[in-house]
Amino acid sequence: MDQRFPGTLNRFYYSFSPAVAAYLKDHETTRRLTRVGFLGPLVALLRIAQKLAMRFRQREAQVGVLVCAVMAILLAVVFAAGGFIALVLQLLVSQ
Repeated sequence: MDQRFPGTLNRFYYSFSPAVAAYLKDHETTRRLTRVGFLGPLVALLRIAQKLAMRFRQREAQVGVLVCAVMAILLAVVFAAGGFIALVLQLLVSQ
């Protein structure tokens, strides 16, 4: 794996993570919704992906790649839905 990818991912994460953590620190309801609506599904999907990756690790490489692609799409959906929910909540709270 190219060593630039982890560094780029790390910089991206830390470009917004401190601001999100500071916001969540002061907003209990949003923090709980983030756990239930984003982090819970994210962790569940990662656990499923890990189990599937181990199962297809040594055989049927094409199936393993397909499963990883589907999991990546599901992770993107969870990420987008979490952002959408946070935006809607922010709009509702500001009214």
